[in-house]
Amino acid sequence: YSNVLLRSYEALSYSGQKVGFVSEKQIAAGGLSAFKLLVVPYATRVDPATLSGIKAYMEQGGRVLLIGSHALELEPHGTAQSAEERSYVFAHADKITAANWTAAQIRSFLQPILEDIAPERMLLKETATGELPYNVEWRSTEHEGRVLLNVVNYGAETVLAAAEADGNQAVRYTNLITGQVHEGGALELEPLTPYLFAVEMGADNGNGNGGEGSE
Repeated sequence: YSNVLLRSYEALSYSGQKVGFVSEKQIAAGGLSAFKLLVVPYATRVDPATLSGIKAYMEQGGRVLLIGSHALELEPHGTAQSAEERSYVFAHADKITAANWTAAQIRSFLQPILEDIAPERMLLKETATGELPYNVEWRSTEHEGRVLLNVVNYGAETVLAAAEADGNQAVRYTNLITGQVHEGGALELEPLTPYLFAVEMGADNGNGNGGEGSE
């Protein structure tokens, strides 16, 4: 469970997503309503109320990704869960049946899901490949009328990447730490260097891009 949890966190974090954690008690009390996506990382034994809470969340339109074919299979003491509720969850969830997928594989599987639930999300794409960079964590938000982008490259090499959101390319980045202004093109993201940009977006480029939020 713990290894799958860490890989799932990495997959979401390196997709530009804010990740939250929710307890079984919170799920049973309806605490999933604040989230767009629930990832169940090979949790094989849960309270019946947890399974019921997940089913209710899905009935209200929530998206669920189950990892591992034995997810949600048993109650804490080994009794089988309600076949009806578990069958419903499995029938309506996105599923990765293997529990040994790498974080990179999980991230690839997640992309269509994230695009569906949050098509307006901001993406970073490597300029050379057009793919999401790996080992790069980013978050974006709107604050006082500005789009802010926080980025850290945890890899060993400089990454060249550009931001886009909802089909629009970034045309100007203002580094709020150094004051430097970068006009369009690619950002040079040095290893282990925190960045905070105010981002100005251009007009729709007609390509149509999309993505997600786990919250």
